[in-house]
Amino acid sequence: MKVIVGQLVMDLFQVGKTYEVGTQSKDGQFDIYNQCQVKEKVSGRILLEVYEKNDEEVIGVEWVDWETVRTVKEV
Repeated sequence: MKVIVGQLVMDLFQVGKTYEVGTQSKDGQFDIYNQCQVKEKVSGRILLEVYEKNDEEVIGVEWVDWETVRTVKEV
């Protein structure tokens, strides 16, 4: 059986649900999206509507690549 890791990560997210997501960029920067809602999933990328990031209130949207996701928790 062949497992596609990217698809497994993408399957952790459901459009419309709210999550806490930890990401780590290639340069080692670690970010916590404390509260965000998944708006869309496209080609290995997740569009998040962000309400709180790194313990600071933020309102906006950000695309996140599946490869940067380190932690996921539904809230």
